[in-house]
Amino acid sequence: MFLGGIVSALIAGVVNDWLVKKRGSRFGRRTIAISCFAVMGTCMLLTGITTSNAAVVGFLIAANFFNGPCALTSFSACVDMGGNYAGTVTGIMSCVGQLGAFFMAIVFGKIVDVTHSYSTPIFVLSGVLFLGGLLWLFVNPEKPLALETIRKHSINAQQ
Repeated sequence: MFLGGIVSALIAGVVNDWLVKKRGSRFGRRTIAISCFAVMGTCMLLTGITTSNAAVVGFLIAANFFNGPCALTSFSACVDMGGNYAGTVTGIMSCVGQLGAFFMAIVFGKIVDVTHSYSTPIFVLSGVLFLGGLLWLFVNPEKPLALETIRKHSINAQQ
């Protein structure tokens, strides 16, 4: 499973670089991210509705395959938009992502308690992944973030 993630990350790096050179970072980053989120969302949806254990394993491996390119594209967009403050932008993105993962465990456990179904949180996750893909339509890696805002947050974090 992890070998697939390594392979997908290498492929995504090459494809992402090629797309950015040909069409710009806005098109390149969005194309990779939206596509990968859509595939991951579909894989999770199929995981929730299938009854075959072998199919579940296959869908989870496929979802993991497309997770690496999504993460790499997100970090690349942070570098594009953050410039000299790419570390701060990346740190904020990672912090929010980890908070989401923390609360996801709590919320998903509660959903299972209420619905008595392990499929329901998988459907919720699928919806979150589709929403994540749609939100990439509003990300423009070619537009740098306001440096004053980043500088202010960076200085406040250091104090």
